[in-house]
Amino acid sequence: MTAASARRSESEVAGFSASPQLAQALQQIVVELVELHLQGKQAHWNVVGHNFRDLHLQLDEVVDDAREAADTIAERMRALATCPDGRSNTVVATTTLPRSRRASRV
Repeated sequence: MTAASARRSESEVAGFSASPQLAQALQQIVVELVELHLQGKQAHWNVVGHNFRDLHLQLDEVVDDAREAADTIAERMRALATCPDGRSNTVVATTTLPRSRRASRV
């Protein structure tokens, strides 16, 4: 079976919605990715020291990847008839990531 033949048609998936457990799990992932994006950008702005440039560029990659992944998952959630919530108050209230530190010295 090829990947193309394994795909379902739009009519086969029309009306499909995520279970509450799946919606909750996807929502938590979106929250963590939004928080990772924000903490990564905070670190990016404040990194100092000898290896500043390399770490600065690596943090840009982490930030971009987290932002893109959050967007992809949020769009998938909408396709599954559930609403992603990436508002700041939701992220603060539900993230499991530890708070970021101040400036990073390398």
